Amino acid sequence: MPGMGANLGQFFKPEDLLNAYKNMECEVPDGTAIVAINRYRNANKPSHAEGGTQESWPLRLSLLGVAPDTIKRTGGNKLWADCFLGKGSPWAIARVLECFVAYSDQWIARFKKAHAATPERKIADWLSDDNLSWEAALQKISDGWFGLDCNGFTGNWFKVNCPDFKLTPDDRADEVRQKQAKVYARVSVRSRTRGRERSFHGGTVRRRRATDERICLPPDWDEDLQARRPQQKRHRLRVLRDLALVAPSAAGTMVT
Repeated sequence: MPGMGANLGQFFKPEDLLNAYKNMECEVPDGTAIVAINRYRNANKPSHAEGGTQESWPLRLSLLGVAPDTIKRTGGNKLWADCFLGKGSPWAIARVLECFVAYSDQWIARFKKAHAATPERKIADWLSDDNLSWEAALQKISDGWFGLDCNGFTGNWFKVNCPDFKLTPDDRADEVRQKQAKVYARVSVRSRTRGRERSFHGGTVRRRRATDERICLPPDWDEDLQARRPQQKRHRLRVLRDLALVAPSAAGTMVT
């Protein structure tokens, strides 16, 4: 899963996350299916047709009924539930979609006689259609009941790149600003012979003399960098510098 675990050595740009949502890799019997998120989904919308989750949220129980390990596959109850509310990460959504393939026989057996207008029956028809590839069937399921809202996208980006903010896809713009302020408010000043540095949470924030850039570094950053070649050191610091510049502007993309 690219970017998971907030690997500071691999900077995850917003366009990288967009690409992940547009190219979710799902394991299917004949290989890998590439599925995209193309719809907006938010629980506050008045109807499913208008981008709401009125059909998506109940669908989770239907899936759980035929795929009892779907929560485990996705990484836990919260990550799993977010997928049906417009908040899921591309990796979690891909795991959910894989369950429709892994348990396709059980799904078809249970819902092949359901009312034709229900999501369950539509999915059963697609899964049993020999003229549809797994990729095409999963894309139809994705377009029909899975999607993303603004907080979902931005919150998942923050989870990967700014773990110190402890933000989630449920946080709104004002919460982003408050948590960002709290992180920097806990900064304590300490003297260093080279440059000006401030410590927080056992880590370090280095503030450059000529600019107002702030670079968030993990507690073991010095030992880790010393073990790498000089060009690798410069690359990692450049990545962290870019992160410090992008994170404040990304907060402005959150919507209420």
